[in-house]
Amino acid sequence: MTKNNIKQVFITGASGCVGHYLIQECLKQSNLHIHVLVRYPKKLQFSEDEFKRITVHIGDFKQIEQFEPIIKTMNYLIHGVTEWWGEEQTHLVNVTKTKEFFSMINPKICEQIVYFSTASVLGKGNRVVQEAKTFGSSYIRSKFNAYYMIQDLPIKDKITVMFPTMVFGGNKRFPQSHITKGVNQAFKYLKYLRFIHVDGAFHFIHSADIAKMSIYFMLNPKKYREYVLGNPCISIKDALKVLYNQFNMKPLFRIHVKKWFINLLTLSFRIKIGPWEKYCMENSYMIFDAVSPKTFGLAGQYETLDSLIEDIKTFK
Repeated sequence: MTKNNIKQVFITGASGCVGHYLIQECLKQSNLHIHVLVRYPKKLQFSEDEFKRITVHIGDFKQIEQFEPIIKTMNYLIHGVTEWWGEEQTHLVNVTKTKEFFSMINPKICEQIVYFSTASVLGKGNRVVQEAKTFGSSYIRSKFNAYYMIQDLPIKDKITVMFPTMVFGGNKRFPQSHITKGVNQAFKYLKYLRFIHVDGAFHFIHSADIAKMSIYFMLNPKKYREYVLGNPCISIKDALKVLYNQFNMKPLFRIHVKKWFINLLTLSFRIKIGPWEKYCMENSYMIFDAVSPKTFGLAGQYETLDSLIEDIKTFK
């Protein structure tokens, strides 16, 4: 492979759970050199040999303008960094700086941008819903605003927008996702949770499969497109069944806890429920037209909740 055949990819959010899997997937492509923007390089869990194909840029995305000369030479961008807290901070990082970042590319060199949004801003038919702006947290509102910001960019046709559903991932080497950490904590409450079930359904996706699709989209550029990333949905009732079967804790009975009872409990115990939480409770069946690696003829690593729980149990 000659130097002229090597293409450059710039990844933000590289030190997180999904970021590690993205780097790992890029390393499988012999013609890619990987650039990562991180504040703390020690968080990157790769070997000395792997680092030969990784250029580490130390800095904060809030000062992304410092890296404009490098970004202008990139063939691909994968934008995964996000800010979670604070009205000003989330808008600055998730909207303003994201717009600056995308605007820094050289359209004659850059072939594709892969951008991570969130399925939390979506409703039926995979449509971005106004409720995300009206009721959402500062993070949700910023993702809503970022989505519409992208629609007005002159380079829009170079962007693939991805809406991950519930993201699992992590192992003894890579950091765990927030949801995987939460499931690990929930295991100790399973002896109680197995006796109840509530209304709702959800999609899920492992970070390894997110990375597989991301690199596939990146290397097969098309005009602007949007994808919800997730395996076929599963009801909360069936998800709990998977858990108690995995741990041989099948209950003798199960109680269906309905929404009106949950609302009564919150009133009785004076539990404050915000407008976004209330909206999510009223729309607990988060079902979308989702894609997984199988959709594109790729081999998925974790296609069932059983396989995910088995994976989590290995490093519990």
